[in-house]
Amino acid sequence: MFDILDSELIFPEDFGRNYLFALERRGGALAGRILLYSYLRIYPRGLPYWEPLRATLSRLLTRGSSTAARYRYTNLSQILLAQNGPQLLAQHLLHTDPGRYLRKLGLIGELARGRFIEETWESLAVILTKGEFSDSTIATRVFLALSLESNSAALRFPKRLTELAQGLLTPWIGRGMDFPLGIRNLLSTHLGDPRPPSVVWEGVSPTARAVLRQSWAGTAIEDFFLILESLALHDPGINPHRHERRAWWWSAWKRGMVTDAWVALGSAVPPTPPSPTRYATIGGRVRHSALLIITSGMTVVEWSNSATDLLWYPQNPAVPQLYKPHYNPEELARSVDRSVSGSEIARLCE
Repeated sequence: MFDILDSELIFPEDFGRNYLFALERRGGALAGRILLYSYLRIYPRGLPYWEPLRATLSRLLTRGSSTAARYRYTNLSQILLAQNGPQLLAQHLLHTDPGRYLRKLGLIGELARGRFIEETWESLAVILTKGEFSDSTIATRVFLALSLESNSAALRFPKRLTELAQGLLTPWIGRGMDFPLGIRNLLSTHLGDPRPPSVVWEGVSPTARAVLRQSWAGTAIEDFFLILESLALHDPGINPHRHERRAWWWSAWKRGMVTDAWVALGSAVPPTPPSPTRYATIGGRVRHSALLIITSGMTVVEWSNSATDLLWYPQNPAVPQLYKPHYNPEELARSVDRSVSGSEIARLCE
């Protein structure tokens, strides 16, 4: 459809005003609907014809005394044609079914991806990141509804990945272990793994990225001990205390004491159950695996064949770094500050 408000077309201001005047006199309601379509798709706020356009649309589309005309007038004047329409729509969507209400306004199809809805989405992102709505669960649900295409996991605004991640993660700062897996999978699908360094994630704040790292830490702990169970079927050298250690680390993660975790698989380890993430490998013919954990600022490495854990304090220059794709066995055991049991770690973390 030809777009009469295409922002790439620059007209003198007088021409735009005269065009709108002629359109109002001769075009009628049909011209108003075409003009409204362009207005919602382009949403030319700040251009010279902005105010005349809003006034013309209001007169074209709200003529008549019928109930339908009055309904159109209410929605057009109070939301779509209001000075701060996207902000008003964002606030309204927080108190209703967003999909149903957008359909009622006719904001579907191409208009659902138009600039008016994109500014509404931007307003919801600000509401989430600034905590301006009392129920973050409702605000997140509405933000997601505008972020995704109808009945699809495809993003409505795929170029706005940074704002999407920041908006969805901010309400969960400080409680990443409860972060919804559906949202975690959505962000990982579109932005990739947030743990290794990535250009895509650079625009997202460190505190927001920490939410995902803490959520993935629980998965890493669970994966490590599932791998141990698989290996224990054929390897008597696997830590006999693995059940107690799994219970301890899982409890520590649920209490928010574990903020990061990563798994390094020995290169000689036989195939194990598939994991939802790609973990590191340990070079050489190493037949044991290691779990790297950050807890209370300390780094702990638990080997699959050891009843004690190795601990480094953060100021130790030899502390192993998480999220590397490959490790040498020595770097996961050298210059250790302490070798500790599970009960000792519990006391250190309290």
